[in-house]
Amino acid sequence: MIQNRTGHYPERVLADQIYRTREKRKFCKENGIRLSGPKSEDVKGTQC
Repeated sequence: MIQNRTGHYPERVLADQIYRTREKRKFCKENGIRLSGPKSEDVKGTQC
């Protein structure tokens, strides 16, 4: 985990919708991490 390498958690994390699960949102909230990213509607039209 990032805390082991740097000694602390990041202030904020940018993640796609698929990674923002209830469990991960709870973890971030408990550790004071701001979790954000594009809304699912914004991602639908993009291509890789």
